[in-house]
Amino acid sequence: MNQTDIRPVEVSAPGQPHVKRPTHRADIAYEALRDSILSCELKPNARLRLEELRDQFQLGISPIREALMRLEMDDLVRLERNKGFSVARVSPGHLKDSIAIRSEVEKFILRWAIERGDVTWEANLISAFHLLSRQQKYSPDNPTKINPDWNRVHRYFHLTLVSGCNAPSMFKIYSQLEAQTERYVALAILYSKQPRDDNSEHKALMDAALERNVELVQELSEKHTQATEARVLEVFESGLIDY
Repeated sequence: MNQTDIRPVEVSAPGQPHVKRPTHRADIAYEALRDSILSCELKPNARLRLEELRDQFQLGISPIREALMRLEMDDLVRLERNKGFSVARVSPGHLKDSIAIRSEVEKFILRWAIERGDVTWEANLISAFHLLSRQQKYSPDNPTKINPDWNRVHRYFHLTLVSGCNAPSMFKIYSQLEAQTERYVALAILYSKQPRDDNSEHKALMDAALERNVELVQELSEKHTQATEARVLEVFESGLIDY
């Protein structure tokens, strides 16, 4: 099958997708912490104390520490001498660099996905969009927080879009870049006052991909990420984010 393997989304109930969870404790800790960082539930610069994380996630110190070391390798966590772990910083410069690098990689991987993706890739893309379109961005319990299901499925949609590339090494690079920009997506949602119809943007991406229109997908994807960049830069300029 010409599709890069990605962690699938299951539906436990209508409109309630979730990512299949690992069983190893360090992997569980890694997934839980990464989700919290990417959704900005754990804010940039936040201190990550082992004992507090142990109590929060009901896991031992060892798997928590192992997860944090892996997240440091992903550039989502930093470790400083005599200070311990903290969530990686965000900044306008880092945002611009991340978007620029992602955009260049995305041009290649989108072309490969559209040229190589098979009918299974098409079906998975349609399913991913359906799951994403059914999700509310904000938590039903707290409208000031991002719905973790939306954040998770949003990432799943973008990874599914490129998963037809049949190039595991390139997919891994893209996945890491996508994780970096996903934090900025969360910041844009949390702090930007301007509503955004990104559901129609995602549908346009899906439609162009299914039509095998490489140039249009590349153009739409670049506009999609540029819109996020512009919104986050506005938030930085407003002073709402401490960096």
